[in-house]
Amino acid sequence: MPKVLWIGCSDSRVSEHQLTGSKPGTTFVHRNVANIVAFKDANVSTLLEYGVEYPGIEDIIVCGHTRCGGITAIVDGVREHYIADWLCIATGAEQAADRITKERKLNRE
Repeated sequence: MPKVLWIGCSDSRVSEHQLTGSKPGTTFVHRNVANIVAFKDANVSTLLEYGVEYPGIEDIIVCGHTRCGGITAIVDGVREHYIADWLCIATGAEQAADRITKERKLNRE
């Protein structure tokens, strides 16, 4: 039974098995564009509830990666169709990251 839940990007270049060296069946996996964990996303909520309740997941990993197309689309302000609806979930995180970055720059000066 898997003991780790991996939430990662749907980008096929980022394989949890290659990154962790784990064997098939040891990791419970969920992927989506930009590896977003959204508060009101029934899919992620169900995954978390099931993973913790039934196989007994002990660790949860949310893994991003460099040059993520989803994150680039958030920064660039993509407005097309479903992808824009999905990525708007992460705009609060983008704003928080921008605020933290500005604060750190001010503290260094």
